[in-house]
Amino acid sequence: MMLAPKPYHLRLLLFFAAFSLCQLSFGQTEVKGRVIDATTREGIPIANIRFKGAPLSGGQTDDDGYFNFKIYDRVDSMIVSYVGYTTRTVGILRGQSQDLVVEITNKAVQLRPVEVHPQGRHKPHVDTPALYVFRQVVKNKNHNKAEYFDNYKLEEYQKIVIGIVNPKMWFLKMRLLRPFMFALENRDTTAVDSTVVIPTLMKEDLTDVYYRKNPRAIRRYVKATKFYGIKNNSLGRILDYELDKINVYDEVYVLVDKSFVGPFANGAYGTTYDYFLTDTSRLDGRTSYKLHFVGKSKVDVAMKGFAWIDSATWAVKAITFRPNEHANVNYLKDYSISQTYVLMNNKNWILKTEDLQSQATVIKNASKNQMGIIVRKHMTRRNIQVDVPIEDTIFKGLEKEIILPGAHLLSMEYWDSMRFDPLTHSEVRLINITDTIKTVPRYKQIYWVIKFLTSAKMQFWQVNVGKIYNLISQNPVEGYRLRIGAETNEFFSNKYHISGYGAYGFRDHIFRYNVTVHFPLPTGNDLWRQFQFYYQYDLAQLGSQSPFLTFDNVVTLINGGGIDKLMSIRDWQLSLENEWIHSFSSTMYVENQTYYEIPGVFDFKVRNDEGQIIPISRFNTFELGVNSRYSYNERYYRSGFYKYYLPTKSPIFLFNYHIGVLTLDGKTSAYNKFQLTMIENLKWTLGHTWYSVQLGKIVGKSPYPLSFVTAGGGKTNLFLNNYNFNNISNFEFVTDQYISWFIEHHFDGYFFNKIPYINRLQIREVIYMRGLWGSYSQANYNTLLPNFDFKAPSAYPYMEAGFGFENIFKILRFDFIWRLTYRHNVMATNFQPKISLNVIF
Repeated sequence: MMLAPKPYHLRLLLFFAAFSLCQLSFGQTEVKGRVIDATTREGIPIANIRFKGAPLSGGQTDDDGYFNFKIYDRVDSMIVSYVGYTTRTVGILRGQSQDLVVEITNKAVQLRPVEVHPQGRHKPHVDTPALYVFRQVVKNKNHNKAEYFDNYKLEEYQKIVIGIVNPKMWFLKMRLLRPFMFALENRDTTAVDSTVVIPTLMKEDLTDVYYRKNPRAIRRYVKATKFYGIKNNSLGRILDYELDKINVYDEVYVLVDKSFVGPFANGAYGTTYDYFLTDTSRLDGRTSYKLHFVGKSKVDVAMKGFAWIDSATWAVKAITFRPNEHANVNYLKDYSISQTYVLMNNKNWILKTEDLQSQATVIKNASKNQMGIIVRKHMTRRNIQVDVPIEDTIFKGLEKEIILPGAHLLSMEYWDSMRFDPLTHSEVRLINITDTIKTVPRYKQIYWVIKFLTSAKMQFWQVNVGKIYNLISQNPVEGYRLRIGAETNEFFSNKYHISGYGAYGFRDHIFRYNVTVHFPLPTGNDLWRQFQFYYQYDLAQLGSQSPFLTFDNVVTLINGGGIDKLMSIRDWQLSLENEWIHSFSSTMYVENQTYYEIPGVFDFKVRNDEGQIIPISRFNTFELGVNSRYSYNERYYRSGFYKYYLPTKSPIFLFNYHIGVLTLDGKTSAYNKFQLTMIENLKWTLGHTWYSVQLGKIVGKSPYPLSFVTAGGGKTNLFLNNYNFNNISNFEFVTDQYISWFIEHHFDGYFFNKIPYINRLQIREVIYMRGLWGSYSQANYNTLLPNFDFKAPSAYPYMEAGFGFENIFKILRFDFIWRLTYRHNVMATNFQPKISLNVIF
């Protein structure tokens, strides 16, 4: 039987309880702050912190050098140590809360320098130990790449999870989302700071990878792939593209389409990075050096992090890095990557694991708890074998990646047995949630809103109506133009697609229209093959290549869009687009076009056999053609019956060949038309350079509407046109053979980043130059006599150049463009400011 405590026992218990509370209240010491390098002012990650008299207290700083400790022992000093740095003791105030910034000094500057004597008569170069390690990595990097093996094969598992990070209460309580609370209650946390994440989409891939050095080839056989949360498998291509593996030795890392100088690029020390040797340890029985790297400027588009370097091979065996916290990158709040490598056959290292976490918010510099989108990727490899026989049949064909039949259809039992790593509890719940979320009635309402915002079309049952920005426009021929378009959607049929529009001009009172039908055809390996037919009677701006600044866009209400000459064409076409491999496709077509005169705009006239000039109302062409496109490893996003190419890291080659018959004034003649285009976006240490070079040639009779009409921006158009020339008038230049070039270099803030206060605006610099050189034969000029003047830039090239500023308020770009040659044309302008909407990372 338990006895009740005597009164003095109770008083004694209360005394000790009160004493303990006093100890907790008055004896607690809270110390928080940051440990930084005394020279670079950068945070020191994983620095050791301990307290005198409290052997069990203390710990390490986080990746940015921050710490926060609560100590209940009687302490009055804190000891901060880090390998390669001088240990420092700092006094603290007992029983109080305090915020400290602790500076520690790098010992590397006190070590005896290493003299490296290159051959020849060059002066000796003095290196710190850190720079010596850096230079050895750079010197040996070609031998340490996985491509150095004669061959290898491995299994690769990759998982990508997209979620909402830091969901706010107002978001969770939105009336629109109430039916989805069962999904929003599925929570996860990040490994570093336990941030709340609601997973929404997940993609898994299981792939066999084969590599051969000579002749060089790589093949990826995707034997299982699954996308949870959405049926569109091509969305996975966007994720794979944006989160592509990084080669640690590359000169430039490309993250979210931005160029970052690699920490082991040649010359990276002199231009971009500082290096610090911070530790030496035995890892897996091998001596390794811990090399920290950080951008010379916090606002440079550079990385910061550390790598473990193997002392025997000078290879990177593990690396962790992220962009500078103030790098000129929009919306990207965090982006961290960790890679580990494994030594194979005691010869070379190969990538073993990669973990990536990216967090994006509308306001980049918002608080740490800002709501946004998080993307997490985990990749791991197993069964790695190097320098082993691989059958030649593995490398048969041109495809780099082959999706095996049925890879999309494998059961959950298969996935559970084949995953390298088990799913988390929230990821398992996500799979179950995605199967039921589409049954919620509110799902269709949200789908309607998203469809409208992304396509400018409104969905009504089985039909989409739009696009909204084509609804009202104006041009010199029709005056105000009203256009209403409609198309079937996936609820109508997934076997074919019908779209079209009707347009009416309030000045000429003519109804114009278009009807288009798409039929996708069966194919293997997730390739694209589609048949298309369209019939159209409408106006056209000849030569224009812009998909956005068209003659029937709502922006023409502002200033007419600078369009003064539109051609009236009746057109039908049958075409077959076939993707032969994922990098190469062709479109074969047959087309018939009838061109109509528009009095006062295009008055068609010919000279008859007697030399008389007579008017005609129309002429006709019939063509067979093939348009081909090639770009190594190019990817695209597939949405219904359309595809949208993603930015590619390789050059794009376009080749068009048309053979046609011209019927003009009762006479027929044949012609051949060739066009070759090369487009590339070069990533390098000073930003990126976009250029396009195009050549064209016509053999045979070609009246000016059939020739190469150089589209211009127009004298009054204030909007920058990225696809046409900006300072020429429409139909100013017509050629039957030509070469043109477009060049833009984006410095990505390289100069502005280094100007105090200005760098806070994150404005980026652009320079611009475009040119055209060609000729137009007198025979073609006489084929169809124009009622206006045009010429070809045959004596010397037409050129325009300028500069601009982009990323203004993160959405605007301003350009100032000068016309350098042929400056006498009164229909054009020699200088124009231009503006464009330009949302970029």
